Amino acid sequence: MKDTIHVVFWNLGNLFDIQPNEISSNLEFTPNKGWNEKVRDIKIENLTNIIKSTFDTGPDLIGVCEIENAFLAEKLIDELKKLLGRDDYQIAGTNIDGKLKPYHKGPDLRGIDTCLIYSNKIFEQLDGHGYMINFRFPTRDIFYAKLRVLKNNAKLNVLVNHWPSRRGRDDYSELMDTEYSRYMAAEHCGRIVDSILKYPKMEIEKFPNSVDLIHEGKTVLEKLEERWNVNILVMGDFNDEPFDKSIMKYLYATPDKNLLRKWNRIFRLAKEDFKNRDKTYKQIYLEQPSVLFNCMWNLYPNGSLYFRKTNSFNLFDQFIISRGLLCGKQGLKMNLNSININTQGMTLGENLSESKFEQENNYDERLIPLEFKRRPMSFEFDRTKNDNNNNSIYGNGNKSRLPTGYSDHFPITCTIDIL
Repeated sequence: MKDTIHVVFWNLGNLFDIQPNEISSNLEFTPNKGWNEKVRDIKIENLTNIIKSTFDTGPDLIGVCEIENAFLAEKLIDELKKLLGRDDYQIAGTNIDGKLKPYHKGPDLRGIDTCLIYSNKIFEQLDGHGYMINFRFPTRDIFYAKLRVLKNNAKLNVLVNHWPSRRGRDDYSELMDTEYSRYMAAEHCGRIVDSILKYPKMEIEKFPNSVDLIHEGKTVLEKLEERWNVNILVMGDFNDEPFDKSIMKYLYATPDKNLLRKWNRIFRLAKEDFKNRDKTYKQIYLEQPSVLFNCMWNLYPNGSLYFRKTNSFNLFDQFIISRGLLCGKQGLKMNLNSININTQGMTLGENLSESKFEQENNYDERLIPLEFKRRPMSFEFDRTKNDNNNNSIYGNGNKSRLPTGYSDHFPITCTIDIL
């Protein structure tokens, strides 16, 4: 068995099916607007070629967002089987009445979901849930999967996120009009993390009044530490930077490893603060949020998305981990040197001829600015009305421009060591 787990997260950039429904029929990804079976399948082929290239033998754990349904996830898997010769990919499911049903259909108005695909030769899925973020309007929920590593029985809790967009709910929204919604998403994600890493209030009330006393065969401190060190991988498109308030102040994801402390140090530091001197360890415990480590800071100034409103690269796609996964406390350890933004084959500069770009010191408004060569190449297709063979049914019926490109995001990758 392998000693490493190769992980990819990617915002696939509007991977819709061709069957319109009462919600999406008014949007742009429908057959009467050029999004037909041929175009969809070309996009899937392009996406899987990039996923294949991320690791020599392909990834073992694939988190995605902006995918519409299980059928498309299966098509991704089928293409990866052809490219990689692997037959071990499986869609993570939702626990319904004690049984895992593959794929989780979220409530988003546009119909796009988060999804997790894993290797069943490396993992067994133990549990899965979708966590709805409670806005007045339906939005992408957070998908949770609990996995067991077959090689060493280590557990890995995965949260796949796609937080609300900066675009807002209409074309006239200011950049930060939707900031509040990402605070709410961060708080919700943080509550899920807390539920995994901390005992709830009702259980803590039953613990002895000293951390040194025995409770169910272990000292209280040992039990608190054991749960505190559970492996969590939070990944997704957060639509915010690692330094934004939603990530740092609400999710408590930090670039400082020293803030991911053991409980005995947390209790000692709390007691040194005058206002906490009379508090019990239980009060301090319940008030302490789970602090996470953000793996992405060393990648600046590079980004995973070129954001048009600010004309700059942004690092919206991130891997964020718990103390256990950072320190290798429970059988798995993140290889921080492996964190990467995979740009190979995806940039405008690699996909378009030199004639499409301005030449240095020779600016031409009809051409693409030279600095845009580093941008991800989004998937483009002819959005005029088309038939099933991608031929325009307007005008003289000349063949439409061939679909090309990938996504407006680069995928991010990492490696987790199995200890």
